[in-house]
Amino acid sequence: MRSIDVIFDESLEAAVRTDWGALSDAGLPSLTQHRGASNRPHITVAAGNELTLDGHPSFEAFAVRLGAVMLFPRKSGFVLARSVVATSELLALHRSVHSLVAGAVDHTRVGCWSPHVTLSRNLTAQQLETALQLLGAPRDGMVSGIRLWDSVTATVTELTADDPTELA
Repeated sequence: MRSIDVIFDESLEAAVRTDWGALSDAGLPSLTQHRGASNRPHITVAAGNELTLDGHPSFEAFAVRLGAVMLFPRKSGFVLARSVVATSELLALHRSVHSLVAGAVDHTRVGCWSPHVTLSRNLTAQQLETALQLLGAPRDGMVSGIRLWDSVTATVTELTADDPTELA
């Protein structure tokens, strides 16, 4: 799987990590338990097993709000996430990325995407009440960068306008 993600400034990243820690401290599944060096809070704007990127999207930092909690049901339990308010800047970046990619899965495509930041995976229905009580108010911060994650090679490539090469 490959994904194109936007990442946060230090303050907002720390706030999300605080949420991860609160869940973990309560004995609940949390992304804190993912120990990979590349694991950091992010918003996935495109993803796919065969994802290719032809060039680099233009990027400038912008304000973002992590809003209400949302749930995605799965066979293995619930994914708990914070919604991300779909500002004009975020939607423009999303459209820009998708104008350069091929092979994105449907739920990340324009018109189908629910921007969010994952906090936990595989929560049971019984754990949801506790998890929801641990999370605070919406959080404001900045989106500070954009990257390509490749799970096969376990590599992160920062995407900047300085290096507009094709990533196939």
